[in-house]
Amino acid sequence: MRVDVVIVNWNGGHELVTAVESVLRFGGRPIVVDNASTDDTALREVARATGATIVRNARNTGFAAGCNSGAAAGTGDVVMLLNPDAEIVVGTAADLEVAFAETRAMVIGPRLENQGTPSIRPAPRVADLVIDLLRLASLRHRLRWRSTPPATMRVAPQGEDWLVGAALAIRRTDWERLGGLDPGFFLWYEDVDLGARVALAGGTIALTEKVRVRHLGASTWIRLPRRRRQWLRIRGAWRYARRHLGWPAAASIAAAAPPALALGVALDIAHWLRRRP
Repeated sequence: MRVDVVIVNWNGGHELVTAVESVLRFGGRPIVVDNASTDDTALREVARATGATIVRNARNTGFAAGCNSGAAAGTGDVVMLLNPDAEIVVGTAADLEVAFAETRAMVIGPRLENQGTPSIRPAPRVADLVIDLLRLASLRHRLRWRSTPPATMRVAPQGEDWLVGAALAIRRTDWERLGGLDPGFFLWYEDVDLGARVALAGGTIALTEKVRVRHLGASTWIRLPRRRRQWLRIRGAWRYARRHLGWPAAASIAAAAPPALALGVALDIAHWLRRRP
C-alpha cells in the first residue's frame, strides 16, 4: 500500500523537517504544500535533504484547500494528513494497512501523543460550538469528552465521532468520493466537517495505536494575530453549524460571535499589558 503524506506548511520551522523525516521512516511519500510562506528556510532544507514533493501556492489558501492540493499531487492508495509540527514516532505504512483491514473504517487516526485531549471526539452540538468560541472548551473536555481507551483499536459508532485533523488517513478512493476537505473552511472545523460527511456517506472512523504521532500543537497558527484566529474559528463554526445542524444553530453561532470577538480583543489587551515594562 502506497501512502501519500500531505503536510501543509506556512512559515514552519525545524518542526517541518522533523515531520518530513518521520514520514520517510514511516515509509510514506511526503508531499509538502507551502501556503505562500514568507520564510522558506525550512522548506528549502526539506527539498534539499529529503527529496519531498513540494507544491507551492501563490497565496495562503488555508489548511483544507492546501490538503486538497497536496492530495491531488499524489497517486498513493492512501492519503494521510499530517501537521507540520507533528512527527510519526511509532508504526509504518504496513501497520496502517493492517489497521484499515482490521477496522474496515473509512478514516483512521493514529494515536496522538502530547495532544492533551482525545484525538477521537463526539460530533459537536451547537452548545459545544458556542463553548469553544467562548474559550471554555478546555473545561468541557475535562467534563464531557471521553478518554482514549487502552485497546489497540477502536471503531466509533457510525455518525458519532470525528478525528482531529493533525493526523488522519483515508483511502484515496474514499477521499475522492467525499471530495477531499471542504475548502470553505480556512482553518478549524474542516476535520469536524469531514467526520460528518463520512457518516453521511455511510462510513466509520477508527483510532489505532499501531501508528502513533507526537503532536506539538499550535506552532504555526499561533503566528496569526489573535483576532484573526478568533474570526477564523467563528467562521468555521458557523459554516459547520449551517451545513450539519441547521439554520437555527448557525444563528446561535452568529449571536455568539460579538462576545467571542470581544473576548479576543480583551485577551489582546491583557497580553499587551503583561508585556509592558
